Amino acid sequence: MKSFHPKNFLVFSFLFFLLSLSHLIDILFSLGSALKIISILSI
Repeated sequence: MKSFHPKNFLVFSFLFFLLSLSHLIDILFSLGSALKIISILSI
């Protein structure tokens, strides 16, 4: 395991964190728009 560098692991985990964060933001936006549509329909 000499070829394994902790810095590379940090970079990969940071990239994965950014990807999951963007996915979470997309999910939150879609949930917010769905809630707006539901509130408009319920009125």
